[in-house]
Amino acid sequence: MAWQSDRPDTPVSALTVDRVRQLLAGEAREQLTDLIAEDSAGGHQLKRLEQIEKMILLHKNLVLTQVAALPRGAHRELRDPFEEKKRPWLF
Repeated sequence: MAWQSDRPDTPVSALTVDRVRQLLAGEAREQLTDLIAEDSAGGHQLKRLEQIEKMILLHKNLVLTQVAALPRGAHRELRDPFEEKKRPWLF
């Protein structure tokens, strides 16, 4: 067949049909299923990281837009919102 001459030379391409059936009859099928499940879970984590990155960029752009909208000559002091929590308690 023509498509067989176009396939890349990889270690998997050397497997025969009988060898693949033999592997799938043993523990390899369960191992492959587990690996596919792990790979799918990794995709979910990647999607969550992309969502977090998007949220951070949107927040950054919102802050920059607000600062740019200040009238000329206005002074705005940027302070740490957690500064009060860093101070030691006074008794």
